[in-house]
Parts: sequence; C-alpha cells; structure tokens
Amino acid sequence: MYFLYSLNVCAGWHDSFTQRLYFYPEIAYKNRYPEFDEWYTPLEFPPQKQELFHAWQEGLTGFPLVDASMRQLKTGLTQLSQAMARLHRAARQTIKRQT
Repeated sequence: MYFLYSLNVCAGWHDSFTQRLYFYPEIAYKNRYPEFDEWYTPLEFPPQKQELFHAWQEGLTGFPLVDASMRQLKTGLTQLSQAMARLHRAARQTIKRQT
C-alpha cells in the first residue's frame, strides 16, 4: 500500500516539473523569478563556504538531526522526501521533550 502511495507522489512531482518546463522553458537555464538571481550565481563559493558545504554533504555539521539525514541520503537507501519527513518528525519530538 505504501509503495502505491509513494509511486503516486513521485509521479505527481514528475508531472509538476514537466508541466512547468513545458510552459516556462526558460527555467532550464535561468531562474523563474528574478529576485532569486542574487542568491544563485555561477561563481565559486569562497573557501569558508566551500568547507561548510562539504561538511553538510558529508553529514558533519554538528547538528545530529541534519547529519543523520545526510548520512542516510548518502547510502542511497532513502529518498529526499523520506529523509525530510524523518527530520521533521524528529525535530517535533525533540521540541515536545523540551517543553
């Protein structure tokens, strides 16, 4: 049952992006909304940001929930949506324990 739900969700995302690309073909090579142009540039990261980005990719940020999700994604056994759902659940449980 879960497989069918997951397949339906993946198909929905695929169709959404296909439709956007059909109606807005320019999004293949530039931002749809110009206000994001200043955030995303083809320039290289400065060395400090490269180190932070590499730590995030490797799951070495120092934030246990983020690190665990990134390490699980790196194994290839989990999709991003599943990892984000686990991260959200864990964060909510952590907040409940603190209150």
